[in-house]
Amino acid sequence: MIAVTGVDARRRPLPEAGRALHVDFAAPGAGLRAARPGGGAASVRGTSFASPIVAGHLARLLPAPDPAGATRAVERLAASAQDLGAPGRDTVFGRGFVPQ
Repeated sequence: MIAVTGVDARRRPLPEAGRALHVDFAAPGAGLRAARPGGGAASVRGTSFASPIVAGHLARLLPAPDPAGATRAVERLAASAQDLGAPGRDTVFGRGFVPQ
């Protein structure tokens, strides 16, 4: 399991987003557009919209189920994530920011 928190366009943590030792990554969670029921699009915000961004990056790094490969994929993503906040892993941005 990967814990993702959301940040705004300036890469500031969303006030409603989680902060704790379990946070793995931060991703865009504000100013996003999503399909609306019945058609059209709406502006959305929250970690529910940041999480699929990180999942998509991991899916590209791990094209098939593989527990050992999953660990390597997370490490590769962490190596490419932009460190925000305190140096290294922290309780606000986890291992870093993953862009859209």
